[in-house]
Amino acid sequence: MGSSLPIVPNRAIPTRPLSPDAQEYRRVSDSQMWKKIRLMAAGAEGAVRGLIVAFVVCGLMAVFPTVLVSLTTRGTVDLDTFVPRPVVAPSQNTTISIEGSAADRRVVRRALDELVWPVRSPKPRIVITPAQQMPTNAAGTYAFPDNVIRISEDVMRDPVGEGLPHILAHEIGHQLDAQYLDEPGRAEFMTLRGHDSLMWTGDGAAWGDIPMEDFAEVFAVLDAPSSPVGIQTNGGRIESRKQMAAFIRRYEKRAVRTVTPPRELSLLPFVKALSQDYMTQPDALLVALGVFILCTVLGAGHAAHAEMLRIRRRERARSRSQVQAG
Repeated sequence: MGSSLPIVPNRAIPTRPLSPDAQEYRRVSDSQMWKKIRLMAAGAEGAVRGLIVAFVVCGLMAVFPTVLVSLTTRGTVDLDTFVPRPVVAPSQNTTISIEGSAADRRVVRRALDELVWPVRSPKPRIVITPAQQMPTNAAGTYAFPDNVIRISEDVMRDPVGEGLPHILAHEIGHQLDAQYLDEPGRAEFMTLRGHDSLMWTGDGAAWGDIPMEDFAEVFAVLDAPSSPVGIQTNGGRIESRKQMAAFIRRYEKRAVRTVTPPRELSLLPFVKALSQDYMTQPDALLVALGVFILCTVLGAGHAAHAEMLRIRRRERARSRSQVQAG
């Protein structure tokens, strides 16, 4: 009979040790696997941060138009505060028409240049009129709504228009009253001048007691301070010139705005149009989606790249330590 091999129970077949090359291969494989895991974890963390940034960016994009409209509404700048309009002599105002002889026109223009508050209301006409065509004892008149100031020829000869600035300013005061002074303003003036018991037009009172005429006289004194003519009505001198000048100036500014509107620097119209277009765009969702994708990709890529740099620094440090140990 043939012999058989002896059976040794509970004896494992010994494994042969790995060769140095196989050990190095396994170590490198394990290292590469952990490197990939770490890179994936870092990328996932970066993607989460990118999503958070995307939420913040989309939120800002949603409220940006509203906030910008609010800021531009408050940020309107009146350019006249920083760059004043060029000073133009009142007589050179192109909206003023002067009808009369060449000599009379020169006198009127010289008188207009003495006024503190230039004539800026739209297209007033100043007509030199024969005395017989004027009301009795009238040096000047103002017609509304024709916007015509008539000056008697006698004023031009007495002497050579010496009182003309005051008379012109008086009629311009009537113009300001008719076109821009409102009922609260008239009531305020009458209180300042003690005309509480009278109607604005006087209601049959003497010329010197009519509040409307007193307003024109006060305006004339303040508008033509160089004129030797004082207040002709019975209201007397102005108690507080500063207060009265501020009151008249408040209404005189309205006349300025009727011809030359305020020069404003404002982005409001542009921003409103932009925000309206932005909020009604059907592609807004695609824009938000693009923001999310971009932020996620950039966040993941940046985090993975940073982790890769850290791994390489550790590998270089390990290699240097092994070289030094050898």
